[in-house]
Amino acid sequence: MKINFVRFIIGFALSILISYGFYAFWNVTTKGSDMHFAVVVSSFVYSLFCISNTLSMVYNSKRTTILIRTVSAIFFAVGLGVLILFSIYSSNLPAFIISIGVLFLIYLLIVYSLKKSNQ
Repeated sequence: MKINFVRFIIGFALSILISYGFYAFWNVTTKGSDMHFAVVVSSFVYSLFCISNTLSMVYNSKRTTILIRTVSAIFFAVGLGVLILFSIYSSNLPAFIISIGVLFLIYLLIVYSLKKSNQ
């Protein structure tokens, strides 16, 4: 596994911009709440993992690289949708942590399985 450093820096900056978007466009009345903090931090961490695997990681096999990039892009889109829905419609912090945590762990399990299988 190799990391393309320039693409990683671009993905890191993109993750920062996404998390800043969740910070800036939050409802003014609940800004600074625990839910606001959780959404901002989880949007950064989740998008950093997904975007870095999509853009900058190169694995031993081309097929493995393509599969992991595809899975990462799909999980990034689904995770971004979940983050947007929770930031707009819900203020239930435990449900948010559980749903994003389960989604993130499933993503890590699939990527790990693909990497180990050397497809």
